[in-house]
Amino acid sequence: MARIRQVRIRYSRYGEAAMETFADPWLRLPSVGRPEFRPPCDVLETAAEWVVKAEIAGLDDDAFEVLLYEDGLVVEGRRPWGAPAAADVRVHAAEIRHGAFRLALRLPDAVDRDGASVSYERGMLVLRLPKARIA
Repeated sequence: MARIRQVRIRYSRYGEAAMETFADPWLRLPSVGRPEFRPPCDVLETAAEWVVKAEIAGLDDDAFEVLLYEDGLVVEGRRPWGAPAAADVRVHAAEIRHGAFRLALRLPDAVDRDGASVSYERGMLVLRLPKARIA
């Protein structure tokens, strides 16, 4: 079962410039020279919650980690290369990304982090981040 690890410190691995925002999730940082790929994701908003869907097919639950920081969400892992078993196999197409991956998003301020949940089914990681009730 996939799980979320909550980290109670400010996110600072790459600084704020490395995190996409929920307000503009289509903003992409240059990927040239980065050691990992960014899996495709959708960011949806309802009246009650934010939903982040990431496509990371072909993994076991322990092949990735979901980190929930005070101001950010990071999904990291590695999709192993399934090298052909036969020595005489020629690869004609290799479009599926393998190796390390990383998805980093800056969270809006009003998220109920304690109510966050994660599920991973049929290759789709779904994170549900309830909006915090503001009094």
